[in-house]
Amino acid sequence: MILFSLLFLFAGLLKEGKGKIEEDFPFRNVTLDWSVRVDDLVSRLSAHEIIDQMVYGGGRDAHATAPIPRLGILSYRWGTECLRGIAHENSTGFPQAINLASTWNKELVKAVANATAYEVHAHYNAFRKEGVFGVHSGLSCFSPVVNIMRHPLWGRNQETYGECPYLTGMFAIYFVHSLQGPPSARYLNTNAGCKHFDSHNGPENIPESRFSFNVKLSEFDWRSTFLPAFRACVNAGTYSIMCS
Repeated sequence: MILFSLLFLFAGLLKEGKGKIEEDFPFRNVTLDWSVRVDDLVSRLSAHEIIDQMVYGGGRDAHATAPIPRLGILSYRWGTECLRGIAHENSTGFPQAINLASTWNKELVKAVANATAYEVHAHYNAFRKEGVFGVHSGLSCFSPVVNIMRHPLWGRNQETYGECPYLTGMFAIYFVHSLQGPPSARYLNTNAGCKHFDSHNGPENIPESRFSFNVKLSEFDWRSTFLPAFRACVNAGTYSIMCS
C-alpha cells in the first residue's frame, strides 16, 4: 500500500512537469507509461530519500516529508482528515459518519465524499501556491473509518458507520470510489485511507488507555464482523490502509 501511495504522490506532484531543475527527467514526461516514469524516479532516489518520503518529519513544516530539490520534489504532508469534509477552516462540514449511516443512503455518502474530494484538492492547490506543507494540506486522506462500533466507552464511535459489517462495507465502497474518482481516470482526485486496521475500538481512556487495551475476540468474530469492511475497502481500490 505504501508503494501505491508513493506512486500517487509522485504522480500528483510531478505530472505538470514544473520545477526548478536543470534536466528534463523521464519521470516528468507525462506522455510516458506509468511504469517507465516510476522506474526512472525510483532509480534516482537513495534508500534514505525513499524512506523520508514515507514518514513524517524532515520537511519545512511539522510532520512534512523532506523536499528533494535536485529532482524538483517538494515537501508533502500525508495526513489529511476527510471523513466529514476536510478538517480545515473555510471548508464544508458534513454530518458525522454515524449520522450518515442512520440514513441508509449510499448516494448521500457518495455525494459527501465527492464534494469533500474537490474541496481537498482545492485546498491542496492553494497550499502549494502559498508554499504551505503542514497538516491537512495534502491529497492523502486518512478516511473513511470502517471500524465496527462495539464499545460505548470508545471515544470515536461517531466516526464509524455503526455495528453492521455489511452497511459499513457498502458505505466504504461508495466513499472510496467517490473520494478517489473514477477507477479509469489517469489521475486520482485524492486517495482514500481506510482505518484503523482492524479491531481498533476499545475504550478511549476509561478504564484504561486504548494504547494498552488488549482486544480479545474470537477468530469467527474477527473474520465475520471486523474484517469484511476492510476487504471491501481493498476491493474498492483504496490506496492506503492505516493500522491501529
